[in-house]
Amino acid sequence: AGAAGDAEFESCDEGAAAAPSGVEAVADVVARAVRQGRLAEALDGAANLAAGEAVPGPVVARLLWALSRPGALSEEVVDKMMDVAGRFAADGLEEAALKAQRRMDATACRQLYQVAGLLSIPKTVLALERLLAGQALDPAAARTMVEDVITAESEVSLTPALAATLLSVCEEAKDSDLAAAVRERAAADAAKAA
Repeated sequence: AGAAGDAEFESCDEGAAAAPSGVEAVADVVARAVRQGRLAEALDGAANLAAGEAVPGPVVARLLWALSRPGALSEEVVDKMMDVAGRFAADGLEEAALKAQRRMDATACRQLYQVAGLLSIPKTVLALERLLAGQALDPAAARTMVEDVITAESEVSLTPALAATLLSVCEEAKDSDLAAAVRERAAADAAKAA
């Protein structure tokens, strides 16, 4: 979770430099703690933001990538995640999901999805497509994410592109019942949008 692999998040330092001074200071603390592998400290830093402020996306991407690694979700870290839920924008999740997709890292994709839920990060269509694509080699694991996305409790609206991605997972998993449920949910979402 240290400097190795951070080259894909080069924009982190640039994004933090453009932020207002309070956010910039917090972003620096968070980024430094992530580089040093101190995830609980990074989350404590994010807790110092004023109401309505958010950690810049590139810093969020680094933090999420670190949280997606095996063994990262200790009890202490999960507790601290609850304290900062809602303080992270979706663009950081999209960037971290892209890294996991490029690496075809199914474990990281699953954990990013879980972490996004714990941190109340909106799961955009782009982030979901990337997380699902990153699990292409493990359709059984991706199937679980599809089931979650199509539940009535899910706040994700199925666009035609996302529905196609979900259906491809169903096809790979050879699950016609789940594919029928995806089609049903996609039709319902299309009707709501019309």
